[in-house]
Amino acid sequence: MIRPKVSVLGTINDSVIGGGFLPNDASLSPGGHTVVFPTDHDLRAFNASTHLTTVLVTGYSENPVWSPAGDLIAFAHAGDQGQELLWSVKMDQTTGKPLEPARRLSLSATSGSSPQFSPDGKFVAFVRDDGGGKSSLVEVPAAGGAEKVLAVGAGIARLRWTANGASIYYVDFVNALQKSIMYRVPSSGGTAQAVHDYSNVFDPPGVTSDGKFAELPEPATARGNSIVLADLSGRPLARVEWPSGVWSTDWSGGYRLAGVQGHNPRALRVVSLSDGKVREVIGMGAESGAPVWFPDGKKIAVIAYFNALPFLVTMKPDGSEMKKSPMNAPPQFTNQLNGANFADLRISPDGRRAAFLGANRQSLEVMDLTSGEQRQLVPPLKLRFANSLIWLRNSTGVRYVFQDRSTTPPTRSVREVSLDKSDKLVRLVPIGELGRAILLVDQDTVEAFGSGKFSFLPLDGGAARTVFEAPVVGAGAISSDRRTLVLRPGAFVTHEPVHGITLVNLGDLSQKSIDLPFLDTGNLAFDPSGLHVFTPGRDDPAGALHIYEISTQSGAKRVVASMDTKEHSSVFSVSPDGKWLAYTVAGMPTATFLTLDLSDAVAKLSQQGQKH
Repeated sequence: MIRPKVSVLGTINDSVIGGGFLPNDASLSPGGHTVVFPTDHDLRAFNASTHLTTVLVTGYSENPVWSPAGDLIAFAHAGDQGQELLWSVKMDQTTGKPLEPARRLSLSATSGSSPQFSPDGKFVAFVRDDGGGKSSLVEVPAAGGAEKVLAVGAGIARLRWTANGASIYYVDFVNALQKSIMYRVPSSGGTAQAVHDYSNVFDPPGVTSDGKFAELPEPATARGNSIVLADLSGRPLARVEWPSGVWSTDWSGGYRLAGVQGHNPRALRVVSLSDGKVREVIGMGAESGAPVWFPDGKKIAVIAYFNALPFLVTMKPDGSEMKKSPMNAPPQFTNQLNGANFADLRISPDGRRAAFLGANRQSLEVMDLTSGEQRQLVPPLKLRFANSLIWLRNSTGVRYVFQDRSTTPPTRSVREVSLDKSDKLVRLVPIGELGRAILLVDQDTVEAFGSGKFSFLPLDGGAARTVFEAPVVGAGAISSDRRTLVLRPGAFVTHEPVHGITLVNLGDLSQKSIDLPFLDTGNLAFDPSGLHVFTPGRDDPAGALHIYEISTQSGAKRVVASMDTKEHSSVFSVSPDGKWLAYTVAGMPTATFLTLDLSDAVAKLSQQGQKH
């Protein structure tokens, strides 16, 4: 086991509500003084000495990489046309300041794979997106000039120059065949030669910065991420493990990487709907996910991170009888409030087990709530994703929406897995006809939207039923008696705030619109009677967030709870008995930049390899 030497470079805060100014990626300068990182809005440089941040380029960018001399960075940047091209900017790596405005390097669109400088810094290799599931390995002068195609393939990625600059390693990842083959091609041009077939590893491999070792990614664990260093024939040599809560990207400056440790404090509060009394049951020191209720409404469950480690937490609404069960495999959990980014936690009807999605939505996990035992019902698979979990009514298994992106075109289906891990197909879902958003309503029905209509598809083989024909924002909610659907009409892609909701009678499909005098920010939920709808909203984009109760009969509105949160929305859940409402409140997100140094450990590994 190899663990890197960790040094703290500094911390940044994101004080803007819903700002998205924390790093999506990070690249450390060769001298170790500056970290370049893209956010949702721009590309920035952080100076480790002054702790000052400089905006290098506005607009979306990704995959920054430093030249060997530290005087230039290359990155993918989406310009006015929305197409990502290769750009560069001259840098002073000591101060983190740009020396000239950024300029475009390529005429061709680049893919999501990181570009790579040649060892002498004169050329940049990048992956060109050729469309139709095809890509090319392209070389361009770092000062700008003609592009040269070196190799073509399906999913080219993980570029790395050899130490002498004579060749470039890359992986061609063929999705439909689930194949990951590493190649080596001369940088002067010529025929690519296969190095090794890595199709049996968890994720496509890369090559270390000196071209000596292959990096074999491993599934994440609850206590950290890891890779296996192997020789280029695939023979494992050592396992490298990052600290818990730290993520990193590409090697930079030899065997050093920029690590990022994020903290997105999010408290969990419960409000009594009878008297409005609010209790904070998990404080800001933790990071709470989306809360769910036990079927009887007497307990609440949530996945929360404490000191960068995940726990499944159960408790009564007042916070008493709290039980924290450590998780032995990480759940799906990211830092943004978005339904696709949480674990879709569900409690079985008998209250004995919890089901949830594993990291990257690639596995389905179950935990016994008495013993705390956690096991996988569906193991991780490349390019296959699950979402929208629903327990069977008899608590013997889980149905889920299955997305297989390894096929052409990708397919979606509803599958059912039992507690003994027997997994079977329930029904294929025609994505093109119904829309791209497919969610389970209950064990018998899916809802589909995103194509300008809202439909229900029974899982017994019956035909789909369209109940609303207009674009909607989000999945809406259905009353417990299954008679009424509430939706937010609006643009699905832009998610712009709207000022109204629509109630749809699922019997005769009649509609009723209710205007909202505030900016509706997202979630909708019925109370058990179906007479009220809850939704969060703001009087203005920068104002306080309130949770409103809206009468489905009169349209009357009242504020149930108010909060000062650093996110546009709030994840909330109404108890099945209608007595409680649980919701999250976010504090100020932070990101700490680290240096992860493996130089000494890898040098010893190289010496051991030379002896053999």
